[in-house]
Amino acid sequence: MEKISGADEKENTNVNIVWKRMPLHVICMIIVIYTASFDIFLTLDIGGFTFRIAQFFLLVAIMWLILCVIKAKKIYMPVGTQYLLIWAFLQGIFVTNSPNQKNAIGYFLWLLMDIGIIFAMYYSFQTVDMIRLLYRLYVDSFYFISILGLVQLVLGFFEINLYAVQWWTPRWPRLNGFTYEPSYYSTYLLAGWVMVMYLLEKGTVIYTKKQLYIRGIVITLALFLSTSRMGWLMMAVWMFFRFVSHICTLIMRGLTRKKLLILITAVFAVTLVVFIMAKFILNGKLGFLINGLGFVRDEGIYSF
Repeated sequence: MEKISGADEKENTNVNIVWKRMPLHVICMIIVIYTASFDIFLTLDIGGFTFRIAQFFLLVAIMWLILCVIKAKKIYMPVGTQYLLIWAFLQGIFVTNSPNQKNAIGYFLWLLMDIGIIFAMYYSFQTVDMIRLLYRLYVDSFYFISILGLVQLVLGFFEINLYAVQWWTPRWPRLNGFTYEPSYYSTYLLAGWVMVMYLLEKGTVIYTKKQLYIRGIVITLALFLSTSRMGWLMMAVWMFFRFVSHICTLIMRGLTRKKLLILITAVFAVTLVVFIMAKFILNGKLGFLINGLGFVRDEGIYSF
């Protein structure tokens, strides 16, 4: 397989795919990528188990691949397949020892489905152009879910409920996309957010800088408006370490007057934002954001 070359931010590779000739299993896997986070939309409850639309298309892709393998009379194994199959075999043996047979069987089937995902991805995206397409699909799926969350917020202002599960006010929903709750939504989006931040820093032939900035802004906005404290914390931790790393790099390379001014301005801006947020939280206007963290409010003042 040809190795993808290094990033060049000035180059934007267009992956031209003829959809009419795209194999069925690839189309199914694209749908799986875009609907992987659908927990409460396009689902079906059978026998106490919840089946998602992504799982249905995944099964179609797996069955189609099995037919292709039988027809070709040859199978290609991803690296490490033997160890994964041994692990699945051991899990299957000990299913009977579980005190909760129903959950044990469910989790074992989940493991088999995960193995199916590995094989489906391996067979669906093998050429350089297809791998580049996979990168775009991966990032754009988070972009799509972020837009979905923002639409959910806007509709909430008009008292239209688009599968929102939690509300701050009757017209202010907490963004959850189609996941179970905002914390699930933010946890899902964090993977895409980190990916976009990494590509912005390192550069890529998959997107232009403008395309990455647009996706980064939209995903960041959705993460912030989900009001998930864990999402906020993870973004803050990532930005803090990147900020410290950047400062160390500047110091090692030598600080010019311009770089020193930029550094001072950045520190001042971050401090100002933290101060303003702390002020709003502590005076009660945004006090709901620290509910459940062990703070006790007494006459407008929060303390442990």
